[in-house]
This record gives sequence, C-alpha cells and structure tokens, in this order.
Amino acid sequence: MAFQRYSASYVRISCFNHNTAGLLLYYKLGFRPVDLEERKGPDGKRVVLIHMHLCYDAIH
Repeated sequence: MAFQRYSASYVRISCFNHNTAGLLLYYKLGFRPVDLEERKGPDGKRVVLIHMHLCYDAIH
C-alpha cells in the first residue's frame, strides 16, 4: 500500500524482541533487520527494539 499510494521507496517498522510472532511474520513478508535499540521494559529488564526495513526493490 505505501509503495503504490505514496510512492515510498521503503517501509520502516519496529518490533520488540519478545514479539516473536510479529518478528516471524514481518520477516516472511520481506522485512529485514537494520538496527537494534536497547531499552528498558516496564519491569526494568532489558529489551531490544528491532528496526526493520522493507525495500521496494526487494519485492519487485
């Protein structure tokens, strides 16, 4: 949708490491990790926010 409607060259999403189902789905759709960001969860434990890109060229 972003590629056709907005002529985007890429889409960027972010997903926390504990969201395994989301990470697997995004990977299956063609998103690839490009950066990691360490954060603290609500309980104070370390978590990772994984930034992912889907490039237009990768799917066309």
